[in-house]
Amino acid sequence: MSAAPLPNLDAARPRSGATFEHRPSLDGMRAVAALLVILFHAGVPYLTHGYTGVDVFFVLSGFLITSLLVRELLETGQLRFVAFYARRVRRLLPAALLVLLVTAVAYEAVASPVAVSQNRGGFIASALYFANWYFLAQSQDYFAEEAHRSPVQHYWSLSVEEQFYIVWPALVLGLVLLSRRYRFRLEWAAGALAVVGAIYAGILAESSPMASYFGTGARAYQLLLGATVALLILRWERLESHRPPPMSRVAGPLIAAGGLALVLLAGSPFLGTGSPYWHGIGAAAGTGALLLGLELAPASLTGRVLAWGPARAIGRWSYAAYLWHWPVIILGDEVGALPHAWFPRTLIVVALTLALSAATFHLIERPTRKIALRTSPRQRLVAAAGIAMAVTAAFVFSAVLQVDARAEAVVRQADQDAGKPVIVAKKEAGAPTMLLAGDSHAHYLYPAFARLAAKQGWSLVPVTEDACPWPRVQATADRAVINCDDMRRTTLQAAARYHPDIAVLMSRSIVKRPLLIDGNIVNPGGPGWLGEVERGTQAFLAQLRPLVGSIVIVSPLPETEEPMVDCLASGGDAADCSAPATHRPGTAPLDAYWRSLPGVKTISLDGLICPEGMCPAIVDGIPTHRDTNHLTVDYSRHLAPRLDRYLRSLGIDLGAGAVRAG
Repeated sequence: MSAAPLPNLDAARPRSGATFEHRPSLDGMRAVAALLVILFHAGVPYLTHGYTGVDVFFVLSGFLITSLLVRELLETGQLRFVAFYARRVRRLLPAALLVLLVTAVAYEAVASPVAVSQNRGGFIASALYFANWYFLAQSQDYFAEEAHRSPVQHYWSLSVEEQFYIVWPALVLGLVLLSRRYRFRLEWAAGALAVVGAIYAGILAESSPMASYFGTGARAYQLLLGATVALLILRWERLESHRPPPMSRVAGPLIAAGGLALVLLAGSPFLGTGSPYWHGIGAAAGTGALLLGLELAPASLTGRVLAWGPARAIGRWSYAAYLWHWPVIILGDEVGALPHAWFPRTLIVVALTLALSAATFHLIERPTRKIALRTSPRQRLVAAAGIAMAVTAAFVFSAVLQVDARAEAVVRQADQDAGKPVIVAKKEAGAPTMLLAGDSHAHYLYPAFARLAAKQGWSLVPVTEDACPWPRVQATADRAVINCDDMRRTTLQAAARYHPDIAVLMSRSIVKRPLLIDGNIVNPGGPGWLGEVERGTQAFLAQLRPLVGSIVIVSPLPETEEPMVDCLASGGDAADCSAPATHRPGTAPLDAYWRSLPGVKTISLDGLICPEGMCPAIVDGIPTHRDTNHLTVDYSRHLAPRLDRYLRSLGIDLGAGAVRAG
């Protein structure tokens, strides 16, 4: 497909040749991005937002791809789509599939059957470049946080880039044609799209933080920002005198240094926000400024530092380093080879990652880049081969990542979903009503309450939202605030409508999720945490009390250090797989506070679920837990009669809608 030369970029006579020349400092920028991510995942203090290295990569990708596409248009007057995709296949696919294959074989060898069963879908999604959408679906399932971490979750960012590569050449061509007709500057159009994309990502971050993090549309502004910088620089290059803007000798070094400083600041906690969105904005803006500064003053101190030999080497290996670092961490943890202390852990992770990435660069990436793409038949062949390799890899991963039938049966039983809780209507007009509200622990105890309600004839009104504590606090996930206001609002609306005799409130996420307090993320049990929970508890109960008869708060449920289902799936028996009960930091003071509340009955289900401090792996032939703390659906239903007797012993008669004080 061809197009006329770019309008509005030839303000004067074009320079001879628009071929993109490699800039050593860009390798240094890649090194910074890769090291931010690697050190963040290794657990280095003060790089608590080092995931922003991915934001840097996105801006760089938008910059480089747009530079290549537009220069091709200027040189030839056309865009060769098949050639573009063939180059992407040659550049990215061999190393990506190699790391996936090696990781799959190693993971099958060392991981538990439960881990393999839970994570094999991620390998297939990564091979087919829709990993971001797959992991977004997983992240929206609260139990993804209790599951084994996927060794290929980092492939989500590669999927975003590939999806961008699919549409961006056509969009560039469309913008060119529109700019010819309506005579607007391409850099203005790309910049406007970037601003719109940033606003969209910010709005999405408020309502769905994980969609803002993983979604392709929410990341488009970063790629478009890189494109905007590329178009602006290209305009400067095509001026007849090729003179950069005035004051560039002074402004260039300052812009470059400021951009690099902002990139590093965005990866730290010192930016003053716990939001990945705002840290991403900072990293993207810093990268854009750095690119501009390096163009204005390539010989500045910042440019020379980024062009330093070791930085350039790591930058050349950065793609492979990004691919390898996460499997190194996950597999190392699976076999117990990585220490918990951050310093030795980081040394081991960095050393192994750089060794593997150097080997991959020299043995895979460099040779495959030499594959000739000069003719159209060769380009079509390479592009088609890439598609075939990705599809074949997906089938290979399905064959490699297998678990035996017994383990699969255990996993299937444990993974059964409770489904969406629905209202169980009372059988008689005078029967009591119970409101069950809370997070996933309420969700997975719902089958027991539903069975009791159906048997005894009373009404059950459930309001549950995974990962949402009922106290009015700002819980976080992956440093993003979870929007739980809707769950609390729905709970109060249900209470106002049904006027329940008993309201049962459950939350384990209150001691699982860090809270955002005065702009700082505070872990459960940390300074100021209990005070914030107390304020949130009082605020919610003040609204709930007038609407209900009695309030019962269930203390955070007990859990185990390791999932008992892993042991069962690996062939262990009930006695061997049972485990001692544990509680998370903050549980004891929280429980003491809740028990001190007047007019509220706080109870513990420890004696029911883990009698005498021991959690049974199997009861009456049924696995009890799906992970370290959530009950299985089958066991929840099986627990119903015992739950009723246990609650009656604590002074709570669900069938009568009565709560005895004391």
